[in-house]
Amino acid sequence: TSELLLGLVALNKAYPDAALKTMIDRFAEGIAMMQWGSANTFPYGAHASWVEEWHGWGNSQTQALAEAGHIASAQREAIHFYPRLLIDGWLHSINLSTRGTRPFEQIAYATRAVTVGLIRLFEATGETRYAQMAGLAASWFTGNNVAGVAMYAPAHGYGYDGIGSPTEVNYNAGAESTIEANFSLLEVERHPAARRWLTAKGAPPVRVEKGGKQYAYRVFTNDRNERLGLALNLTDETIELLEGEALTAFLDGQ
Repeated sequence: TSELLLGLVALNKAYPDAALKTMIDRFAEGIAMMQWGSANTFPYGAHASWVEEWHGWGNSQTQALAEAGHIASAQREAIHFYPRLLIDGWLHSINLSTRGTRPFEQIAYATRAVTVGLIRLFEATGETRYAQMAGLAASWFTGNNVAGVAMYAPAHGYGYDGIGSPTEVNYNAGAESTIEANFSLLEVERHPAARRWLTAKGAPPVRVEKGGKQYAYRVFTNDRNERLGLALNLTDETIELLEGEALTAFLDGQ
């Protein structure tokens, strides 16, 4: 449905039509109905793929909703669910009935959905935090992943096919993986606030209590030795992107 919605939005931009706009709004409303939970409540604001499953592959709901102008549901996923992926690590799928998670296989088709969804939210709202998170998401391609290897070959424009385990990488470069990788990187390169974190590497995730509030956070460092902290406040269900003195103060517990 999200892929259909993206097509309808593009068509309506080229040939505005009231009937198309009605269709766009109804599909967007339907997508929003398949979203449950929040930052501290399972399944954490994710848009389900089916009634009983979320999976990352092509889950373009946030991108489609942002392009369709239905920002609230897109922001809910970006603020509540995407930080969990960026802090705790990418997932292949979640069983919404058993709450079981499956980490592998991880592929570009999933990374693009998060990356470009965040870029579209940044473009729609002007909020820099979405661009920063998009850069962190796309850093999966430059080696910020569980295998610690680059999943994009800039000399040839290849996107590799996936990560099967921390020690297993599929270096085939199929059309889908190459297209999704280039799509993600081209979008991030267009925005300096996102591009800045494309080379980021993440420290281990941390769970901590500060001032009576529970946090999950992770600190990322780019190739210029600049640091960015992504902190998910599980008590207030908010996120913070922290740099410089603000990050130092957070880490020191001030």
